Amino acid sequence: MLRKILSKRSLVFLFVAVGVLAGVSAQAVTMTREQKIWNSMSKLKDVRSWVYDGSISYYGKIISKYSDLLKDPAIKKTPAKYQTFTLNFKGGKEIFTPTENQSWFSLTTKSSDKKEVSIGLETRSVGGNFYATINKADNFPVGLGEYKDLWVQFNAESILKELGFGEALLEQKAKVQNVNEEDEKQVKELVTKSKAFKVVGVYTARLSGVTFDVYNFSVNKNELKKLTTGLVSLSDQAVTAKQSTDLNKGMAQIKSISGNIWVSRKDGMPYRLNLNIFGTQPREKTSINLNLSNFNEPVPVYEPALYMTWKELFNKIIPQSSQFLNSTSTSSTAPAMW
Repeated sequence: MLRKILSKRSLVFLFVAVGVLAGVSAQAVTMTREQKIWNSMSKLKDVRSWVYDGSISYYGKIISKYSDLLKDPAIKKTPAKYQTFTLNFKGGKEIFTPTENQSWFSLTTKSSDKKEVSIGLETRSVGGNFYATINKADNFPVGLGEYKDLWVQFNAESILKELGFGEALLEQKAKVQNVNEEDEKQVKELVTKSKAFKVVGVYTARLSGVTFDVYNFSVNKNELKKLTTGLVSLSDQAVTAKQSTDLNKGMAQIKSISGNIWVSRKDGMPYRLNLNIFGTQPREKTSINLNLSNFNEPVPVYEPALYMTWKELFNKIIPQSSQFLNSTSTSSTAPAMW
């Protein structure tokens, strides 16, 4: 169920997120309304800190029984029924250097069916360590209650080194930090020339004493497919038949995409994004809402007062697992998949 929502969301956010990275130069005396939006979103590239909150809500046919999700496709499942599934989230992030930052994030899920699986998760990233805890776990078939509100510390470098993947991690980090300006230029050119995004109306609104230009927009599915295919092709790899089939299948399940973006007249920054994705099922709808605030203001993040290390957690779940980890960490050869 959640995978279905996220798959639809990713198609739209792929388009929007690339616009954030690309932007449009404001050299022209008169910009189109689409260019004004890209120009606003491009400013996010230089923001060092921000706070956000929002929600993803889906209404449609859902297989409510967790056991049905694990069944073999050939086994008859309980008929899906109309429900509302909502994921609420919030968080914040502060960037210090290209490789150093701190952040916090939390999410909760709920369903109109009180018997549906629901979860709450909170994470913090500070001082090179990652902390996570489950603060809600309802209707799960496995006993997560024992681990509720238990903070666990993870350190990616430490974990990979313990498993013998230290060198592979360093190589991957080097690739990520090596930004290719030519690739960015090509992405920008693809996005700015795309006709996938069209502003259909503009109005003015005031919120907390700030005046906003609110741009209503629609998304052309065929043009969005062209843009997505073009972006995949930039990796110097041809779009595979499976990728093309999956993209067409995903688009076929969407009837229309529309929404609005709120741009502040004071600083030209985008503060709100609302998306409505209507599916092909009767009354099927996904709503995505995102609010941004506190640009370039400090985002304090603190490590939990009490926490368990990832090794301690493994030993708790699988007794004697530390012996396996210690023996594995002596290996300097990474598996073939790396």
